[in-house]
Amino acid sequence: MYEIEYDLTEEDLIHFNELNFLKTEAMKKKLRFAKFIVPGILAFIGIIYGLFLRNEYAGLFTVVFAIIMTVAAPYLIKWDMRRQVLKYYTDEEKANILGHYNLKIEPKFLAEQSPSGENEMPWAELLRVEYGKRYVYIYLEIATALIIPVDKITSGDLEKFAEQAGKLIDRYS
Repeated sequence: MYEIEYDLTEEDLIHFNELNFLKTEAMKKKLRFAKFIVPGILAFIGIIYGLFLRNEYAGLFTVVFAIIMTVAAPYLIKWDMRRQVLKYYTDEEKANILGHYNLKIEPKFLAEQSPSGENEMPWAELLRVEYGKRYVYIYLEIATALIIPVDKITSGDLEKFAEQAGKLIDRYS
């Protein structure tokens, strides 16, 4: 059968959580608010300062600050999100999540050897295989997945493995 081995790092875990957060409607609203609404209001105030109150320096400063905020807001939000993700996991949980993984496709289940031990996940309980730019995700639940970083595969053929896993998930679901 198919088998792959890979190493999962803290950066991979953060990336997966970022991806999930950015998909939520609350995060989309927060990004829109920080990127467009607040800077738009600041730019409007800057224009009022400059044109109507004849205070060009304050108006120019406010408009420039609004432009800087438009560019910087997504980076600041992602930085804050990373900080929160790191606080969310305890050191013990990180030790059980991060490290060397071995996944093996068996006829009835997906066998996993990980830092937390050996697990057998029946194909009927897995949801889907999803492909990203640098990752392949095998979803166990809506917001929980096996994260497989493409560049950290130490042995095995990820493309064939993911294709076969997807077929088996579809067959048993």
